[in-house]
Amino acid sequence: MRHINYIINLLILALVSGSIFTSCKDDFEDNFYTLPVPYLSGTEGNSSNTGNTNSGNTNSGNTNTEEEDLAWESTNKGQSSSVSYNEYTITDVRAGAVLTFEYYVSSESYDYLNVYIYPSGNSYSDTYRVLHVSGTTYTTFRTFSYTFSEAGDYEMRVEYKKDSSVDTGEDRAAVRNFNFTNGPEESTQGETSSNYGQNADGTYWWTSPATDNGHVSWHTWNLTISKVGATLKFDYRVSSESNYDFLNVYIYPASQESSYSSYRILHESGTTYSYFRTYNYTFTATGSYIMRAEYSKDGSTIAGEDKAWIQNLGFLSSSSVKGETPKYGKTRISERNIYKISR
Repeated sequence: MRHINYIINLLILALVSGSIFTSCKDDFEDNFYTLPVPYLSGTEGNSSNTGNTNSGNTNSGNTNTEEEDLAWESTNKGQSSSVSYNEYTITDVRAGAVLTFEYYVSSESYDYLNVYIYPSGNSYSDTYRVLHVSGTTYTTFRTFSYTFSEAGDYEMRVEYKKDSSVDTGEDRAAVRNFNFTNGPEESTQGETSSNYGQNADGTYWWTSPATDNGHVSWHTWNLTISKVGATLKFDYRVSSESNYDFLNVYIYPASQESSYSSYRILHESGTTYSYFRTYNYTFTATGSYIMRAEYSKDGSTIAGEDKAWIQNLGFLSSSSVKGETPKYGKTRISERNIYKISR
């Protein structure tokens, strides 16, 4: 009888021990997998997950090892038909400004990381969507770069949008390492009449002055077009670092000066050509216009003669169509400055 009681006691002890072990194991697993990820420790971006339509996620179970200094991470893991997002304001943007950041997504192919950049005062929409990625193909962060073509204030929205079913991969998205380099700032530095002038035949010329890395030198001419079909002609040359230091030429309505970068007609760099080439531009409407020639340099490296030229600027003669010879403007130097995204 004592043997039977001993065996019964052993069985009870085994069952109790197993339950305790299982309970401890469950508690350990729960605590381990729900450790919070430091997804808001970066210095750029917002300091909280404001704007998330689904709260309470702990971002558990992430396997990616690049978690430090994230500016934002989605918080709607496992929540069907949900959107987690953050919004940023980018102010005092100048034309040519460049925004870069790194992004990561691990999701079902129907659950997307979307990024929108749009003018302040407008609403975000697919028209302004600049990034749209999903899936589990990439296991590391990738870099995205966006160039602003017009000056102004902008909004940026980053979101992780899930469909109504299925969770795949880590089921999350993240961004980090924002960097914003603003476009050229106008200045009267370096202005000199030795860089531009008028030829004996009435045409005009311009040569870029000594331009430091990260700067832009330019010259403008005022044009009055009295007849449709007037053709402006000029010769041009550039000797520079290929694909980085450019001769740009713009012709735009005088009323559109704030958005002149949208009217670029010439974009050349490199040392391929040691001679002048000719460019003709025909006007399709009358009115007041401005022609801008600029030599735009990036932040490093000098190649070739590091210069740009415009020669023989004038209108082609025609028995039926004549334009007015342009009046010349001023040569100026501008400097690129670095700005942060406001929080």
